[in-house]
Amino acid sequence: MKKRVFIAMLLMAVIGIAFASPIKIVTSPWEPYEYNENGQLKGTDVEIVKEAFNRMGVAVKIEMYPWSRCLKMVKSGEAEGIFTLSINPKREEFLIYPEEGINYSENVFFFNKKKPFEFDGTLESIKGRLVGTTRNYNYRADFMESNLFKKDAADSDLAGIRKIANGRDDLFICDKLVGSSLARREGVLSKISFIKKPLSKIKMFLAFRKNNPKNVQLAKDFAKAIKSMKKDGTYKKILDKYLK
Repeated sequence: MKKRVFIAMLLMAVIGIAFASPIKIVTSPWEPYEYNENGQLKGTDVEIVKEAFNRMGVAVKIEMYPWSRCLKMVKSGEAEGIFTLSINPKREEFLIYPEEGINYSENVFFFNKKKPFEFDGTLESIKGRLVGTTRNYNYRADFMESNLFKKDAADSDLAGIRKIANGRDDLFICDKLVGSSLARREGVLSKISFIKKPLSKIKMFLAFRKNNPKNVQLAKDFAKAIKSMKKDGTYKKILDKYLK
């Protein structure tokens, strides 16, 4: 047992040496998971990621950019990792996903209260609607491939919420917590609502760029750190801090 502990500690030490300077991880505004408040990065996932790397003994620098730029940075090698995102085949071409995720996202339909709407769980129920999405986001495959409705891609979740508040789109698909938080900040919570039945519940991750061999071990160590946080209650404490 002692030998295994020693080996694990040695591996983490090697990773720390390999990344002597802080590694760059990029993210995009997605409150309450990650956001900028008075020049400080905050949010559930920001704190989870920082704590995980602290347990790994690896210095990390988290920077915030628009989502499309984050993807380009990790593809080009300008950044070593990116969060928060789901898995899809195109992303797996250039990203390594740890076994352990950092949260779950419930995608729901937001709508203007002047245009009441019911979703029965099938895409048939949104037939003929103009549905807002966020550019370069990953949604359920059948939703993305469907021709039953028109899609209107916004550059950000905030832009999508504004379109719903202004009545430009019939629906906007967004993470439940993110959409509600943005509507509250914009002062339009009284104008919009969401369908409680989610379109999907997706496991979300921090992922590492694939074309750096060192990141294979880094992804394994990150998963172990997240598991340890869930086991000792740290993970739940961080969630409760923001979501209760």
